[in-house]
Amino acid sequence: MPQTVHISRNNADFSFKIKDQVELWTTQEQYPLPLKGDAFADAIYDALMHPVDYPPVTGGVVPGDAVAIVIDAELPNPEVAVTGVLRTLADLELSRIDVVVPESATEETRAAIRSVLTSEVELTVHSGKSRDDLRYLAANEAADPIYLNRRIVDADLVIPVFAARQSDPLMTGSGFCPVFPSLSDYRSQARARIDASDLTSSTHQRRGAADDEATRVGWLLGLQWLVSVEMTADGKPGDVYVGTSDTIATRAREVESENEMPGTADVVIACVEGGSQQQSLTNLLRAALVARGHASTDSSIVLVTDLDELGVIDEYAGEAYDDESYESETIEDGQREPNREPVVETVVLSSTDHARQMLSLLINDIDSTHRYLLLSNCREEEAESFGFGFVKDAEALSRLVDGNDSCIVIRHAQLASAHARSAIE
Repeated sequence: MPQTVHISRNNADFSFKIKDQVELWTTQEQYPLPLKGDAFADAIYDALMHPVDYPPVTGGVVPGDAVAIVIDAELPNPEVAVTGVLRTLADLELSRIDVVVPESATEETRAAIRSVLTSEVELTVHSGKSRDDLRYLAANEAADPIYLNRRIVDADLVIPVFAARQSDPLMTGSGFCPVFPSLSDYRSQARARIDASDLTSSTHQRRGAADDEATRVGWLLGLQWLVSVEMTADGKPGDVYVGTSDTIATRAREVESENEMPGTADVVIACVEGGSQQQSLTNLLRAALVARGHASTDSSIVLVTDLDELGVIDEYAGEAYDDESYESETIEDGQREPNREPVVETVVLSSTDHARQMLSLLINDIDSTHRYLLLSNCREEEAESFGFGFVKDAEALSRLVDGNDSCIVIRHAQLASAHARSAIE
């Protein structure tokens, strides 16, 4: 009897059948009932009032303090998460509350958050190149200056809310990634991004250095109340944990151990699911990197997305920046980094251009042991010119899998680095 796999495409059910002889693994929901509506907001509130290893968040502020709420661009239902945090802060006499999102946040995400804000709360969309949006924090061990969004640096309390993952395959750095490097200057962001050497090397020396830098930034900012939202395999909020970075990292390792994926398979199908806020080239690259870790030699990797275009690779894309680009005339002298010397101008790619280039390098130049195919809304000619094999529909996908012995299906692969439950169907 054929096995039926259900995923989501274009916000609708998309199913395909696989022969019974094929050994199939697919990610399942971690929790029978994902958190919805007020239940998600209540879970945020309860977790902030009862952190795993720290006093309630209300004990971290005094009257007149300023609070910054950082929202991960990948977090589903961000407006509900904001509502939960604001409920926690409702009875405190604060001078200012800011909600800060990275520039990768879609207009849909921004509009959803604005819909729940009162006139006393301001939404700030970060810009890594805007002088007036940045403030100097410190220098790293290599003496590179670190600039962060000024709302973050000026706040007395910062509350990051993010989709839990063991690590982001696209960005080096620790559990502080939603704040740093996401809300830093372009030069700091560029240092933390993966590059071609990360795709070809099995060493983790560069990631370790980036983790150390992110950890230092976290401690300088006093980030003790990290809100980690665990996802069900179908991309919905499943549970909320609040604690320090060590607690969140320990929890992530425990979940990964409990829900270990099988080793490798002949076909790996990695799906970027969710609304338009999830459909991006950065998430497509994340899905490719997650799938690559579960693909056997000479196997096929199928990326599933609702994207309707991939764009054109431009090796000259990017903007040039130097330290002067980040210094605002309004920054007080006492907050400038000491003995700063001019640095050589650097060209920095946007996150979309960077993802496009890395994806092209991965499938065309670096990873010759796997065949990459694409099931999307793109035209066949565009997918093939980018370097992908083209999967037209469910029937073509079924034929591909039926010709092999094993298959892994990873739903919401952009979030699947640690928290997807696996089971044999």
